[in-house]
Amino acid sequence: MKALRSLHSRLLNVGARISHRLDGTAARRAELERFDQLSHEEQEPLAMAQFRRLLEHAFANVPYYADAAAQRQLRAGDFRAYADIRELPLLTKTIIREQGERLLSSDAGSRGAKKNHTGGSTGEPMTFYQDNQYRAYSQADKVRCYERCNFAIGQPLVFLWGSSHDSAAHKSAFQRFIDLAGRNLIWINTFDLSEQRFRECARSIVAHEPVFMVGYVAALTMYARFLKRSGLPAPRPRGIQASAEALTEEDRELLREVFGCEPFDRYGCREVGLIAHECDAHRGLHLSPLCNLAEFLDTKGEPVSPGETGRVVSTNLHNYAMPFIRYDQGDLATVSAEQCTCGRNTTLLSRIVGRLCDTIVCPGGRLIHGGFFNNLFFGRDEVKQFQVVQENETDLVVRLVLAEGTELGPLQDDLTGILHEHGDPALNVSFEILDHIATSASGKYRITISKLQRPFG
Repeated sequence: MKALRSLHSRLLNVGARISHRLDGTAARRAELERFDQLSHEEQEPLAMAQFRRLLEHAFANVPYYADAAAQRQLRAGDFRAYADIRELPLLTKTIIREQGERLLSSDAGSRGAKKNHTGGSTGEPMTFYQDNQYRAYSQADKVRCYERCNFAIGQPLVFLWGSSHDSAAHKSAFQRFIDLAGRNLIWINTFDLSEQRFRECARSIVAHEPVFMVGYVAALTMYARFLKRSGLPAPRPRGIQASAEALTEEDRELLREVFGCEPFDRYGCREVGLIAHECDAHRGLHLSPLCNLAEFLDTKGEPVSPGETGRVVSTNLHNYAMPFIRYDQGDLATVSAEQCTCGRNTTLLSRIVGRLCDTIVCPGGRLIHGGFFNNLFFGRDEVKQFQVVQENETDLVVRLVLAEGTELGPLQDDLTGILHEHGDPALNVSFEILDHIATSASGKYRITISKLQRPFG
């Protein structure tokens, strides 16, 4: 059996490598790797050349950016250095929701644009489009980051993931068979968590013998705490990729202790994809500026110095269907003053600030991962902002900022029904309608706030 599983892995890996050569993934991956080895002085003109091509397209084909260029008398050819980017206005979630299709390129359809949504870690849901070129570079970046985590495609893989949008392709028995046969993958939807669910998952994960585990930070750490407390055997992967929330030093130590390997931090968002990823030197997260040009700004809109924390502003260089240029994500990150020892010369982030989600504990013991609420509001344009507060064991307060003209009654009934179905009918769900939800002291919205102790603590 072990020999068959090894043969299965090798065949999948050979198939993936052939596919990646044919579809261009291998070439794009090599392009990104070569860029990382260049000096900062060599990287900047290459990244800015990509930026100018995107800008030229946006000024000519995207109504919102055409207006911005005319009003500010901007020309794509004038943008030669990173500092020049600040001549452009910031793009916010509010602008994206308000401008809508004026941010779409006139040739979006021919570029293979597909609709995407986010509930958003900041509690501001919105809709956007991404094209074939965006997906191609995202795939290449994903493959090389998997390899940084000591994983080769085809080896046993486990996802502990929370997005209903992503999990939709892994629900049926046939889809799960395809996952195992075609990707050597077990996908665990972490929105439905309880001790019994952890126990069932623990057995299947250990039996799969994963070489690599990918998951939300909260899901991985809750799973680790459960294994530690229950005494059940833990898998021993070669690498763990943690994403979606901030990975604290406490979390790292727990994952090392339980799984016996070093976790790798990944930072990105659904809107622009991967922004930064840790390497095996573990000195910080490397930016990927040939995919996303990232700025880190203070309260006056000026770049922060190394060692300081700033707002993350990203420009994806490959999504021509709906360009996100200087997109203010609402996240905070600290720029490292160090140079990595791994040989890559891209800027490091020492930490991501403020992406922690609380977990809601239902009266019957079921756990609702904080990211569940992102997906509860996934694609709901009538909800501008949201926040969920667990006051005690039974009382859950849902705070909403609604779009003008939204009828509260049907929305309230729908949300309550979903929370009772996926959470617990014993939850006492109440609603507060607000004009605005204030940020925390860190400058972030906390989408979930639990006043109870951490589960499995």
